[in-house]
Amino acid sequence: MILKPYELSGGDFVSGTYKIFEIHPKDRNNRPVDLTEAKAYFSVSDYINQGNPIISKAGKIVLGNTVRAELTPEESAKLCGKYIYQFTVIDVSGTAYCARGLLTVWKNADLDVLESN
Repeated sequence: MILKPYELSGGDFVSGTYKIFEIHPKDRNNRPVDLTEAKAYFSVSDYINQGNPIISKAGKIVLGNTVRAELTPEESAKLCGKYIYQFTVIDVSGTAYCARGLLTVWKNADLDVLESN
C-alpha cells in the first residue's frame, strides 16, 4: 500500500453545492497506472475526530487511468468545517493506492435558497 498523507490538493467549497474530485494514480516511476478493472472508493472523514467516514461511496474509473468521485448537493449540505477526503483504488493485482487531501467546507449563508430551487 502506498500512502502519502495529504498529497492531494486542498478542496474548498460551499456546503449544499456540487463538487467533483479527480485523481490520476501513477506508479513509482511516475507513469499512469492502468485502472481498467480496478475498484475505486471515495470517503470523507472529520479532520479532528477521525473515525468512521462521514461519507463513503464508490468512485468511478474514467478513461482507464483517472478516478473520479462527486459530492452531491445533498451530501455536501451536511458538511461544514475541515475534513479529510481519501481515494482508495485497488487494482486487479490487489495493490492498493491511497491518496488523501484536506477539504474545507464553508457554511452556506443561504441554504434555503438552494433547497427551494
